[in-house]
Amino acid sequence: MRDSEAAKAGIVQAALDGVITVDETGTVIDFNDAAATIFGWSPDEIIGRSILDTVIPDHAKPLFAHGITKALTEGKRPYVGRRTEITAQRRDGTRFPAELSLVDVHTERGRLFTGFIRDISTRLEAERRLRDARDEAQAASRAKSDFLATISHEIRTPMNGVLGALDLLLEDRLDPNQERLAATARDASEALRVLLDDLLDYSRIEAGKLAISPTSFSPASLIDTCCAIFTAQAQAKGLTLDCSSEGEIPALISGDESRLRQMLLNLISNAMKFTPQGHVHVLVKRLAGDDGFCILRFEVSDSGIGITPAFREQIFSKFSQADPANSRRHGGSGLGLAIVKGLVELMGGSVDFESTPGKGSRFWCDLPFLVTQENSAAPSEQDKTDSEFIGKPSSSDLAQAKILVVDDSAANRLVTSEMLRRSGAIVLEANSGPDALKQLDAETIDLVLMDISMPGMDGIETTETLRKRGHRILPVIALTAQAGTEAKSQFQALGFDAFLPKPIHREALVATVEALIRGRRLPTLPQQSPGEETMVEALDQAALNRMGAEVGSDLLQHLINTFIDEAGQRRSAIAKAAEQRDYDSLQINAHALKSAASTFGANRLSAEAAALEHLSRTCDMPAINKAIALLQKEMDNALPQLQAYRAA
Repeated sequence: MRDSEAAKAGIVQAALDGVITVDETGTVIDFNDAAATIFGWSPDEIIGRSILDTVIPDHAKPLFAHGITKALTEGKRPYVGRRTEITAQRRDGTRFPAELSLVDVHTERGRLFTGFIRDISTRLEAERRLRDARDEAQAASRAKSDFLATISHEIRTPMNGVLGALDLLLEDRLDPNQERLAATARDASEALRVLLDDLLDYSRIEAGKLAISPTSFSPASLIDTCCAIFTAQAQAKGLTLDCSSEGEIPALISGDESRLRQMLLNLISNAMKFTPQGHVHVLVKRLAGDDGFCILRFEVSDSGIGITPAFREQIFSKFSQADPANSRRHGGSGLGLAIVKGLVELMGGSVDFESTPGKGSRFWCDLPFLVTQENSAAPSEQDKTDSEFIGKPSSSDLAQAKILVVDDSAANRLVTSEMLRRSGAIVLEANSGPDALKQLDAETIDLVLMDISMPGMDGIETTETLRKRGHRILPVIALTAQAGTEAKSQFQALGFDAFLPKPIHREALVATVEALIRGRRLPTLPQQSPGEETMVEALDQAALNRMGAEVGSDLLQHLINTFIDEAGQRRSAIAKAAEQRDYDSLQINAHALKSAASTFGANRLSAEAAALEHLSRTCDMPAINKAIALLQKEMDNALPQLQAYRAA
């Protein structure tokens, strides 16, 4: 026994955290070396004295004394078993931030309270420096974007003069050498102008200052025109350049034709640039939709040099090129694909690609459009702005759809609601998460537009709560300043059906809302029970198909087996952690399950795990138990589907 006590004492003395033990009266009976270093008191000076007279600041003494009294008389232990940030006091009177964890033990000497104390001054200072560095980096990035926009805009004016003068010069009678020099200068000036335009466009996209201007146009004619621009270049290189359509392509659609043309020209230009022989093919095909709405895919494929897997993650980054040698050989700024990505996301779509080194690449953009009636008049310039839609009949099919707009900004609610009302929707508004939940309990809502950044209960927490209250298949669209495919995956995993980056554009808003609402109302869908509908939505097979294409079917089956086994282990660990009220273990296992489920397309399972992860931080066991029940139900739903997919 004496050896055991000596070992325990040695461990306490060697601990890096300060360890202080007091009795029921607050008298210090143990004070290790780390505590002496932290507080400036030696053990001999403090043992036997009241802790209230030494390390507890004056403002905290009543609270400390009250806590001990509550623990002794009522059994309440608010600080036991959890980490709490406090303000402590050194011997010289200086105060510092500390992290405290308490345990209490019943002994022959009565109740003893042991506190494990860590000085977190250095950590908090490091966090502050990181925040300051982040803020400085963001400010520098904004300044850089402003500089790029300003300088590229200022240079464009004299550059247009240079180009015009060279064009006029080339029309004059020149000898062969003069004509060659003038043509070279003209080509170099045009290349510089394109670079300046790219810089200006990218800086506008980065600053959120690039506007979408919808017009009525023919998608088939657009790709024909884009291909025609490169016909001469293709012939000169000996390439086959063609374009085609697949499915029923609308004769006319409403969208920003000039920006779509810019995206296609960028993609075709890249394909031409990096294809030394073979072909370049441009395709438009219809992915989904009906008479009033469609999602079109614009695709450019080639038989060029391809892209290495190592470069995949940065292909859409600014100033990024797969191989510096290719940059020197073919030219370009590395901004083209970054601009394409920015424009696609601005228009409410997505962009992706697949490529095999030495065999070629395939890039595609999926974009939502409203279908324009062929016999309708072409819109005037006035009709192109959102402000001109006031009082005009809408071609959208949102009539009688009841939509809840949730945003703490009155101005944002007004703009979003007005856009929807002019498309025929019935709009309700909520200024907070609790207000939204109250209205959802009182009204039958077809769709929710949820701002993510709200004070108090934010959009993520509100959506988690409404899902738990039974609104499992209610479409919810996240409104956020974030953008990109990472944001899209993140919000899908959190239980959102779609997301729209701010500032919101009317065309993208109406198209996204209409797609979700119509998707629930299509009469051609087979009738299903609620349980069957959930089964359909539980697994994103497209994500699994993409993974299979990347890693191969054999490896995918092995990975699915591994995930199913891991999910079972996580399930057991979560149940055990809940039984033991081990909130750290709950959070760790829920987080791991959330990430893994998202990887395998089990988005609803990922969302339930995310909800449990969030609740684990609150230590609210009734809510945690409900979340675990929902998680287990979704596991029973998703894992059999994964097994079926694996066996197919």
